[in-house]
Amino acid sequence: VVTKRSSGQRDYSQLRQGVANQELTQTKSGRLSVDKSNLNVLLTYRELDKNCREFITLLLQYKGDQKRLSTYVTGLRKHLCPDGRVRSTYLMHGTETGRRSSVAPNRQNDPTDSEVRRMYIAAPDHVLILNDYSNLEVRVAASLSQDANLIRAFADGKDIHSYVTSRAYQTDYERIITVLKNADKYPKEWARYYKMRDRCKRAMWTILFGGGASKVALLTGLSEDQAYELVDTILTEFPGLKRMFRRLEQFALDNGYAADAYGRRRYLIGLDSTDNAVRAGALREARNTPVQGTASDITLEAARLLNRYLERNDFKPGLVQEVHDSLVTENHIKHVYDVMVNSRKIMEAVTIPNYPGVTLKIDQVVGRHLG
Repeated sequence: VVTKRSSGQRDYSQLRQGVANQELTQTKSGRLSVDKSNLNVLLTYRELDKNCREFITLLLQYKGDQKRLSTYVTGLRKHLCPDGRVRSTYLMHGTETGRRSSVAPNRQNDPTDSEVRRMYIAAPDHVLILNDYSNLEVRVAASLSQDANLIRAFADGKDIHSYVTSRAYQTDYERIITVLKNADKYPKEWARYYKMRDRCKRAMWTILFGGGASKVALLTGLSEDQAYELVDTILTEFPGLKRMFRRLEQFALDNGYAADAYGRRRYLIGLDSTDNAVRAGALREARNTPVQGTASDITLEAARLLNRYLERNDFKPGLVQEVHDSLVTENHIKHVYDVMVNSRKIMEAVTIPNYPGVTLKIDQVVGRHLG
């Protein structure tokens, strides 16, 4: 059994060599933490030898398996209702950005692997329909920023992350798409383009959530300089984003709060702080809140309209789950076609107030379980 104290004492003296202390968090007792964040920081250092890297990878896998066991095997049993269903309580104001949160149990943190998702099964003669907004935050950012390149890419039906990759690395978009669809035919080229696309995807999400080069470096394995260059290139290729962030920061400085497209306000503390770290955090929230808040309100409006449609047509059980940008309904198999068609119409018809230009799209999956 690996305990926090034993692993922290015995192994960090070797693993932390060459790592700046300020990059690693500590426990209240002053010991270096072995949490997921610290372990991922250690993995970014190329100075680690093979044995250290393998140990960290195994420890992360062990901690992940332990969480699955405690949360989704033994933990989930505590929340089973007499009819065998799990019913979460959704909190309308559980987060500062406006996203709904859920408790008892928290369904927002369900892992994406199919083993856990297969645990949630529809009733006999029923199926689950997953309606997931496609790249919602990027579409919101394209609308709020009115960036011509992003708007055109969505209008042309391009894969947005491959398109961003083509602009960031000055590579032909069609070639990226062709290679990524033919891994067997172009194995080496596929691996290179896949890594490039993954880096740009992580960088784009980090930028939209208010993060910077340090976070991008942590998520992609790039050096700080390489991450800074990638972020700068993306903002140069999509100048509307840079203008939007400047506008959002200035709005927050002038008004003391950030607001999304629906008018939801988030009052920010620290905008006038003399502590650079505190002020930077407040400005990061000023950039992030309008994008994430608008995406949250879009999902909330879609849930309201979809639930009204299901209730009017007596399609029970109806809307059973909301996770981030996804809405899940449970319906009898004879109603699947009607529900899928109308769910798409309803969710894609939601608009961003005062910001035309980008149409919302959803991806749909149907099955007996969510795996």
